[in-house]
Amino acid sequence: MSVIGIDVGTSSCKGLLLSASAGVHGAARATYEMLHDRDGRSEIDSRQVCDGVWRAIGELASLAKRTGDPVAAISFAVSGNEATAIGEDGVALMPTVGSMDPRGCEALASWVEMVDPSDCYRVTGIPPHVMHPLMRLRWLRGTDPEMFRRLHRFLCWGDLLALRLGAAPGIDYSMASCTMAFDIRQHRWSDRLLQAAGVDATVFGTPVRTGDVIGVVGAAVAEELGLPPGVRVVAGGVDQPMAALGTGCFAAGSSSMSAGTWESLLVVTDAPSADEALLVPGYVSGCYVADDKYYNVANNPGGSSVMNWLVGV
Repeated sequence: MSVIGIDVGTSSCKGLLLSASAGVHGAARATYEMLHDRDGRSEIDSRQVCDGVWRAIGELASLAKRTGDPVAAISFAVSGNEATAIGEDGVALMPTVGSMDPRGCEALASWVEMVDPSDCYRVTGIPPHVMHPLMRLRWLRGTDPEMFRRLHRFLCWGDLLALRLGAAPGIDYSMASCTMAFDIRQHRWSDRLLQAAGVDATVFGTPVRTGDVIGVVGAAVAEELGLPPGVRVVAGGVDQPMAALGTGCFAAGSSSMSAGTWESLLVVTDAPSADEALLVPGYVSGCYVADDKYYNVANNPGGSSVMNWLVGV
């Protein structure tokens, strides 16, 4: 049996079909576009992302059929911070706001008047910033109360795609760590931080561990994608920790350097690294994707996005 792994980024998704016996059977890729305007807005249509992921899965499912190695499970590595507002009918209420979008600075400024940034950092491992889903929700609550009232879920790529496949919207600990609402030591949503933002925990997915089975692909979706019945949907993780795991980073002190749209240097740790000395320069700590460990990461938003800009000039 084989498995499908999909990396969902901000400009494309990349997929692999793998098996324990034969290694990599093949790969697939689909592109989409993050839109930027002169006001600094960065948005992406979640339908385009889902369509791209569906194309990649369909291509790999077809390959699995040809090789006689049926797909047994599917999982995702996803970019952090982007989350999509979903109504009760499952339809997106607005474009997904990208991490580089500056909207919500006022919401962040009023929030840090109520919550000490050092306290937030100790609980979540995140320096307060407008890019994180909790602040996007607070911004939406203040600027469009009617849309906020209609909001049923606020899902990151992994839990959104799981829902679209027919599984439960489980959010793994590493992705939950990117929301600025998750207690990374207790592995649960922080009631205090959510209350300060005026947000209910039920809008997010249910926290699960990386590797947990959160459901199976629905029969209609499986037929559409060319998958066999009963394909398991497995919780994945944020792209940078998942990439580090792929390079063999298991032990504390091991590190990985990767460059996508963002450039990141990640170090695996035994405990959260969230003290005052790391808060000021903005280092992020969160739950890792293996062995109940943690990670600390230094991010540079000028990775391949700068190269893409240069090519287009």
